[in-house]
Amino acid sequence: MDTSQCFIDSYATLTRHGFTPEDVARSMLAAAVNFYQIFEIHQGLPETLRMLADSLEDRHN
Repeated sequence: MDTSQCFIDSYATLTRHGFTPEDVARSMLAAAVNFYQIFEIHQGLPETLRMLADSLEDRHN
């Protein structure tokens, strides 16, 4: 099974068990930050997050 699909299935399971999509999304984002820290690649994270934020804003403007 594709890794992305596994994550999506897990998120769907959490929402079926009563967690809001916003709570699941925040937890997923926190897990991603932890991933960057564990593998000591967090120095690039601020720029990556800025690019993602810019991309989201560009799509909605």
